[in-house]
Amino acid sequence: MIKLYILLFITIFISSCSYVTDFPRTLWGSSVRVLQRQRDGALAKEFLCAQNECFDAVFAMTDSYREHAASKTQDRLLRHMFDPDKGYIVVMRVPDAVDTTEVGIFFDRWHEGSTRVEISSLSTHAKQKVSEMVFGQLGSRFETVGQ
Repeated sequence: MIKLYILLFITIFISSCSYVTDFPRTLWGSSVRVLQRQRDGALAKEFLCAQNECFDAVFAMTDSYREHAASKTQDRLLRHMFDPDKGYIVVMRVPDAVDTTEVGIFFDRWHEGSTRVEISSLSTHAKQKVSEMVFGQLGSRFETVGQ
């Protein structure tokens, strides 16, 4: 029996930690991997800001579940999942879209001093709506690169 526990521990340890932590989200139907796979068709812009500055500006546009329930405003998105180290925020409750539609906002260091922001979703409408909100907010704070 102890050998079985050791084997199970080794299997979990050897497998990527992200899969272990992402497995419950996948079962629940809320995994960032689906949104990452959609990045080929993402809407993207590059801004003259550090990755953490862009992340913080978009993060400020979002609410937690508790804040969102209390605010009742439509101009703030519901922050569903986020990881500043991996550079993503997943939002829901997009105005004029189904409440449970997830939209991924990804932040990648691009050229020197700039960040590429990509918006991906299975819903074209939600992706467009979030890109208007996010790119508008970032465009008012930071210079757009290459446009």
